[in-house]
Amino acid sequence: MYFLNDPYQGVLCPKTPSAWIHALLNLYGRMSIPLAHTFKDFTHYLCMDVANGHLHPFKLEALE
Repeated sequence: MYFLNDPYQGVLCPKTPSAWIHALLNLYGRMSIPLAHTFKDFTHYLCMDVANGHLHPFKLEALE
């Protein structure tokens, strides 16, 4: 689970799910984790907007 619009002082929090996707794709690449890893079918991604409580499920393939 990832958070959107967190107002905590001194923390840079993404405002959109696509910003998290970009950051996670970058992280996976730096760690040499293939997107088609063994646990891909069991890995779920969800953003919660702390400003309004909306949930945004997403897939990392969205920006490939």
